[in-house]
Amino acid sequence: MKNLLVIGAKEDLFQKLESNLQPMGIKADLADSSYHAFHKSTLTSYDVLAIESELSLVSCAQTIEIFRKIDKKLAIVVMISADTTRQDADKLIRLSTQYLRHPFTVEEFKNKIHLALGMRPVRSSLYQLQISQNDVGFVGAGPQMKEIYAAIGKVKDADINVLISGETGTGKELVAKAIHFNGRRGAHPFVSLNCAAIPETLLESELFGHERGSFTGAIKRTIGRFEQANRGTLFLDEIGEMPLATQIKILRALEEKAVERVGGREKIEVDARLVSASNKNLKEKIARGTFREDLFYRLSAFPIHIPPLRERKEDIADLARFFMQKFNQKLEKNVEEIAAETMDYLLFYSWPGNVRELENVIERAVLLADGKALLPGHLSDSVLVPPSRSGSCFPQPGDIRPLEELEKEAIQNALERTGGNVETAARKLKIGTATLYRKIKLFELDRNK
Repeated sequence: MKNLLVIGAKEDLFQKLESNLQPMGIKADLADSSYHAFHKSTLTSYDVLAIESELSLVSCAQTIEIFRKIDKKLAIVVMISADTTRQDADKLIRLSTQYLRHPFTVEEFKNKIHLALGMRPVRSSLYQLQISQNDVGFVGAGPQMKEIYAAIGKVKDADINVLISGETGTGKELVAKAIHFNGRRGAHPFVSLNCAAIPETLLESELFGHERGSFTGAIKRTIGRFEQANRGTLFLDEIGEMPLATQIKILRALEEKAVERVGGREKIEVDARLVSASNKNLKEKIARGTFREDLFYRLSAFPIHIPPLRERKEDIADLARFFMQKFNQKLEKNVEEIAAETMDYLLFYSWPGNVRELENVIERAVLLADGKALLPGHLSDSVLVPPSRSGSCFPQPGDIRPLEELEKEAIQNALERTGGNVETAARKLKIGTATLYRKIKLFELDRNK
């Protein structure tokens, strides 16, 4: 039995909803105010929250934020009234798992609750970090992602420079924001600059600022990114693309904890923690003489490496479901599942664009879907490489992998394909049920993944 708390709904609407939810195995409670809801939450653990957008005393958005702190995995459906302003509606949509606009039918409500509950298992593997009123989510419960979560936890409050490495699309800026907004500097500015996107002639001015008249076009004093990030974090993406002349000035700024604007003579003290990122091998650039070794060691006091998606395929299914729910909401669609054959293609593909590419592929698939499931035909042609026995559970030609590793992957795949049904999985694997239970315990597998 799942527990639903409905906040602020009228009694007649609640009675209709309650009678229709019982056959779904959902027990519904009604709270007439936010404070009443908070009291009920101390007595009962709820799986999903349905909340009216108009509440007295405590606003809808505040109520959601408080409940999120109580349970980060809580699924939330917001019922948006017809006269809610566009700005307020957009904010509530960002904060919710699903949303409904008045007027809506009981069937539409049931569907949204079903989708929200389906999202809860995905959220259970979601390492969520609050950024002002926006969520930054990491999806993935594999060992490599757990190491990244642990690293973020260790460095978030430390005044130490961080270097994040990883291929394009792996989420380097996401990690930088997680470090900043979850640490003691989180209340201060997070300032970012892509070093590869700024012309070399303008990069120094962007970083350090300039005085009026210091060069042609400098019609007023401009504050640079270092000063903007004072007491906060400066994130320099693609640091490997920075020219040597600017690298020297960055090094001096780090050593002196002060900057000097272009055309100025005054040294301005700056307290900014530097987080850098690169998709290039900086040690190779040092060997070629295009990156300063002393700056590298300054930047990499605390290195974090984000593995490419092809090296953490155990996270692909959760990521795909997470993006499916995200774009259901954005595109106002009702896709409920990813077909098993579609998931095979997703797991087999190598994802050269990493998580960003997967997100784009799922967005397109949700847009194209006209039913309840994402089918192979909804995927991009590049992803439609025929899955075969050389796929995710079997070695590529020339690879040799331990039998134990292959056995573990085969069992996990069978459990996923059978929805965690051990008897059916054992029959498909052609082994005894007792043997499969023993293997699940031995490999510490998750039947509900």
